[in-house]
Amino acid sequence: MLWRIAWRNLWRHRARTLTMMSAVALAYALLLVGMAIDEDGHARMLAEAARAAGGDVLVHGDEYWATRASDIVIPDGAGTLAAVRGVEGVRAALPRIIVNGLAGTSTDTRPVLLYGVRPELEAELNDLAADVTEGTFLADGRASPIVLGSRLAERLDVEIGDRVVLTATGPDGEITRALFHLSGIHASGQRQLDELVAYTTIEAAQRALGMDDMLTQIGVLTADGYDSGGVAERIEAAVAEGGSVAPEGATPDIAAPDAAVRELGAPHRAARARAAPSLAAAEPAANALDSPHPDAPELGAPGLDAPGLEVLTWREAVPEMVGFIEIDNAFGVIIVVVLYAVVLFSITNTFLMAVMERVREFGLLNALGVRGRRIGRLLLAETMLMTALALGIGLVLALAGHLALDHWGISMAAYGVEEIEISGIDMADMVMRSRIVPANWAAGSAIVALATIASALYPAWRAARLAPAEAMRFYE
Repeated sequence: MLWRIAWRNLWRHRARTLTMMSAVALAYALLLVGMAIDEDGHARMLAEAARAAGGDVLVHGDEYWATRASDIVIPDGAGTLAAVRGVEGVRAALPRIIVNGLAGTSTDTRPVLLYGVRPELEAELNDLAADVTEGTFLADGRASPIVLGSRLAERLDVEIGDRVVLTATGPDGEITRALFHLSGIHASGQRQLDELVAYTTIEAAQRALGMDDMLTQIGVLTADGYDSGGVAERIEAAVAEGGSVAPEGATPDIAAPDAAVRELGAPHRAARARAAPSLAAAEPAANALDSPHPDAPELGAPGLDAPGLEVLTWREAVPEMVGFIEIDNAFGVIIVVVLYAVVLFSITNTFLMAVMERVREFGLLNALGVRGRRIGRLLLAETMLMTALALGIGLVLALAGHLALDHWGISMAAYGVEEIEISGIDMADMVMRSRIVPANWAAGSAIVALATIASALYPAWRAARLAPAEAMRFYE
């Protein structure tokens, strides 16, 4: 009987009920959609940060990440690579040569950051070939091919097939020069990368720099379900126990692409990333990180140092992005709290006004023998019914918003974000969509329901304390 009366009371004053329901429904829908956008945006940022760093875990010479010095290398590249590939949780290990130098032509000489990569393996992280606008990505059969960033190629005034001379310092400290032929032009869409980065094969880079079996870095991709911190610990232990010895079944020859391709031919194909292996690495050594062991944020894992080698998770490599996401989370919580606080105050005020309008009604019920406590429960029952309806409508609106965002997305460039970069991630390339995390939506729904019902407690208490005589005189 109580619930039936409460339901009828709701629709006796349709305008008031619809006003309160719309306020709760819209606030609830905005909360859910905001949570979905945040989840998707943060997941995309984290994935892009790992790609920008060069992998989920990075292995390189001690102090390399702090200095980017060309003479800090992995001496036994093949042995270390084989040891890393044998670690549990490693899906792919990507060998790299990274060197700062000068690229020269008859027209000009420009600074360059040269990456020696194995294209078929690097595609597991970044599909660099997809961004080639002219020529091919190291696939023209030349012994010493080179792919230049679009702006760098423009400044050097070169075309496909032209010669490019690299001047760099080898790991022995000697200055060396090597001749390359332009095989392609790469346009990542990031100004700094396109002005500085170039790519060649590992074999060509090793010949040019006299690095033999040496490597600069090994980028590690973790298998699904494995935490990068745990994998980093196992890699550190494997390298410390004898990274120069290849485990049974491992392929020590980094120059054998077929075996690596078979190993990496799993169904785990990474989505195309617009970022290059590391924008942070694209800066000269003078702009490198201040400390070789940056304090990891709450989400990061501690730095791991093997003898002569350094093992970092991507969170340690790009702590700025982790910090940015934590700050964004905090601001998101503040915004939600302020938004819903305003809504709750509005609902409380509306309920109080409703109580004042219904003083004579409550007084009459009290005079007929209905106790004040029961009147209070009646008002709470009305609130619960209204909240249930509002949450149902808000959920439908939130799902509609989720489907629309997931289909069309929100391009950051459309809102004036054109050249903002955080830890090597071009924010203009980000398209924010929606991702539902059921646990978060359930928690948000419970909070909204409880908060809305709580907003009616004081008005219900006021209604329960009305004296019949005073209530009846209120409108006399």
